[in-house]
Amino acid sequence: FNGAAAEAGGLKVFYGKYDGTNFDGNEYKDTLFGAEYKTELGAADIAFDYMKADDANQEFYGANTEIGLGDNFALNAEFIKENESGDKAVSYGITHKKTGLSAKYRDVEQGAYTSFGSMAYDLNTGSFSDGFKGMEYSLTHDVSDNAELNIVYQDFEKQDGTKLDGRTAATLNIRF
Repeated sequence: FNGAAAEAGGLKVFYGKYDGTNFDGNEYKDTLFGAEYKTELGAADIAFDYMKADDANQEFYGANTEIGLGDNFALNAEFIKENESGDKAVSYGITHKKTGLSAKYRDVEQGAYTSFGSMAYDLNTGSFSDGFKGMEYSLTHDVSDNAELNIVYQDFEKQDGTKLDGRTAATLNIRF
């Protein structure tokens, strides 16, 4: 992705060109524009998202929230809708802030799937391109001031009920 991004207050915007391999393994080029606005409403963090993929003629609209429950827990939910098909993606779960453990249910219809969204994790195969649903469990842990470990286990099935293999991924993010 080659582009530019800017942020002012709670608003972030980006614009650029993507030239690479899409989630189905095919060559993919597109011009992308997106915006996100974040704000707080009481104990809730709320964000509204928009992304447009010009060449694919797709637009995605979304909203998500995280609501703190005391010092240790947070409820989270996300909703995305794609303009062309009208398909939707929903996600809701709970996070234990102190340990970084979370459990989340995801239900992503076929047209709402995008390899650019937060509900996509498999950029190298088309196994999610028909949509999917199921549970995701994760651990996020700061291993130092500049490094974060993320471990994710996904137990999904396709929208038609066909079971997908369980998947585990681990990443170490280093901040410079």
